Amino acid sequence: MVTSNLRGSVWANCMLVASLSVAIAGVACSSGTSDDDREEDEAGEGGEGGVGGKGQDAEGGSGGGKRANEGGNSGGGGAAGATGGIAGAGGMAASGAGGMAGAGAGGMAGAGGMAGSAGAEGQAAFKLTFQMNCQRCHGAEGRGTAMGPDLVHPVRDYGTWLVRNGRKHPRFAEAMPKFTEAQVSTAQLNQIFDWLGMPAKATTGSDLYKDFCMNCHDPDARGTTVNQSIRGKPADLHIQNSRNGHHAGEFGNRGGYMPKWTAAQLSDAEIRLIQTYISTL
Repeated sequence: MVTSNLRGSVWANCMLVASLSVAIAGVACSSGTSDDDREEDEAGEGGEGGVGGKGQDAEGGSGGGKRANEGGNSGGGGAAGATGGIAGAGGMAASGAGGMAGAGAGGMAGAGGMAGSAGAEGQAAFKLTFQMNCQRCHGAEGRGTAMGPDLVHPVRDYGTWLVRNGRKHPRFAEAMPKFTEAQVSTAQLNQIFDWLGMPAKATTGSDLYKDFCMNCHDPDARGTTVNQSIRGKPADLHIQNSRNGHHAGEFGNRGGYMPKWTAAQLSDAEIRLIQTYISTL
């Protein structure tokens, strides 16, 4: 009987060790990745593991192909990276760059997950707001159309005033309506301004003029819109006016208000390019 009990005890211990080995192997299989998987799933430094804001995840957000740490926004089971990634059970394949929801090229959701296009499901809310409220007059990229002016590199305080108050521009048939906080929130408006400020600055006098001057001083620089011609003026005067502005904060004073720009926003050399272009008109 003692021998039998010892045998039974040994058998039970063996079964326990076997069970623990299976459990450990299961954890290793579910959380580990091979070198090949890492190379496929990696979405680049800073990519989010799941649904995140622009270039950011919640605390401890993971890069592509890695599970999100505590506080991350990945689905259950972790999120996969942009290219060829596979999310775990309940997870969501996501693009590594920009934090947009939806799978990147070749991304696949696991059981209960969701795969989508970064250009569709992952499109940021502020961009949709721009498309619904601004694109018809200002174009898909804010470069202006026959119905509304160029918005790229906006003056934020003046732009905010225009959005909240609306205005009729003499060169365009339709007046710009005003938008309430409920229609376009301040957060969305700031994101739109961030996006409109992203394009690289022009390098020629004509394009710089279009970007920084034409909305008020018109294509011919005669300034009919604001009753302020800037033709025939020396470059030094343009530089002085650009640095100081006029009637700060008087956004409704169309004939008096002029924003100011720092040298980082518009350099002296760039203003001279503008003046040279104006001299050709």
